[in-house]
Amino acid sequence: MKSDLERQQTRVGWLFVSPALVLIGAFFFVPVVVGLLLSLTDFDIYAIGAPGLKDPGRVRAIASVKGLFQGFIERFGTTDCCTLTGCDFSQKTDVRRYYKEKIYQNTCYRQFDYVLRQCLAQLEAKEEIT
Repeated sequence: MKSDLERQQTRVGWLFVSPALVLIGAFFFVPVVVGLLLSLTDFDIYAIGAPGLKDPGRVRAIASVKGLFQGFIERFGTTDCCTLTGCDFSQKTDVRRYYKEKIYQNTCYRQFDYVLRQCLAQLEAKEEIT
């Protein structure tokens, strides 16, 4: 059994660690989600692009994803995270610089905003069609 002192120390430790974990999660979440969305869209185009399947909804979905992917490249020049941020995340110095200089604010946030706005525009366009 834990003593009252041990329980109190554990609680204090979590009160200190929890906000840090939330911040770390948020800063890693945004670039990871953008990269994941873009990599999944690229995968989906090829994975579900088997010839002979001409379902109109599927064709529209593939065209939509392709448009999002191409639009991202046209706007930002690439989908490579290292190129977009100027940081090599395998290097500790670049990871520190990424957070210290808040590089994510002018890169990842803008890119994530672009992807979300494009997805919302697609949803609004679909609502107008149906």
